Amino acid sequence: MDVEVIYHHQIVFPRSNGVSMDALFMGEVLADLVFSGAKVTMHFGGAPANSAVLASCTGIQTGLVGSIGDDPIGRFLIQTLKHNNVDTRFVQMCDLQSSIATIHLDEAGDPSTILLYRKADAQIKLDVVEDAMRQRPKVFCYGSVSLAHPSSSAALWAAISASYLYDIVTIFDINWRPSLWTDSSLARPLIDAVARNSTVVKGNSREIAWLSSYLGHHATAQSLLHDRTQLVVCTQGNEGCSYYRIDGSEGHLAGYKSTGGDRVGTGDAFTGALCASLATRSVSAIDQIMTADLEQVLDRANWMGGIVASCHGAIPPRNQRTRIKQMFRTSNQR
Repeated sequence: MDVEVIYHHQIVFPRSNGVSMDALFMGEVLADLVFSGAKVTMHFGGAPANSAVLASCTGIQTGLVGSIGDDPIGRFLIQTLKHNNVDTRFVQMCDLQSSIATIHLDEAGDPSTILLYRKADAQIKLDVVEDAMRQRPKVFCYGSVSLAHPSSSAALWAAISASYLYDIVTIFDINWRPSLWTDSSLARPLIDAVARNSTVVKGNSREIAWLSSYLGHHATAQSLLHDRTQLVVCTQGNEGCSYYRIDGSEGHLAGYKSTGGDRVGTGDAFTGALCASLATRSVSAIDQIMTADLEQVLDRANWMGGIVASCHGAIPPRNQRTRIKQMFRTSNQR
């Protein structure tokens, strides 16, 4: 079956004065029900929401575009965002129940099964997106879960169109969730289209290889690079990450091993740190970042993933958040 990808470049948003936030995130915000043996715990969740919180931990100004239900879970979600200094002006409440995800951990603490039960989170409205993009963030980050529902998909494409107008650095965290799609062959061209309209593409080795029907993450990363997509980052868990740049250069950064926690949210932590570091760079384009500086950015992202992997849930405790802020303050002053 052919899939038609509609681009909304004709949408024009009025300009606003100045920049009121460093990084804007868009997508699912929900409750994670984490199953570990006979134990069940509830955590704040949703990849973009986790990344917004973790980016905020570094000391930058972040905001989230999302949708929640007017229910106890929704109130828990909004309170968590506010408590972690995430701008919630663009998180709307709707009549549907707040979304949840069930996460089953294996014996090593790695998520073995993730199922999303989507309701409120997909109901992102275009007028909310318009208001959010008028803030002209330095970085705008999103994932593929938004593509699995017509409302959130239309809102995402509108936001990507606005990012062209405002010359915003866009970061696409693939975050592939097969259970949301009845046919993965329909998902691949849509996700590929978003990837090719993003400045930075980030995914784990399986996700990036999946985009090219498993030709390998190296070949896929190279094929994604063009005038719009300037950087592809492939994460590999404890082994670190590899990067591929539009100028043909590439490299690998070693990871940080951690113990004592689960691995829920480690990829979101990497993304949040990546967004935070790029938002503080003075250069106007990713391809202007010197290799040594880019490797420092990715090293900090690996470090952040290691911090979250040593905790339970995606949001680290207060003592770790203080450590994160100090680390990024030092890093950004170099």
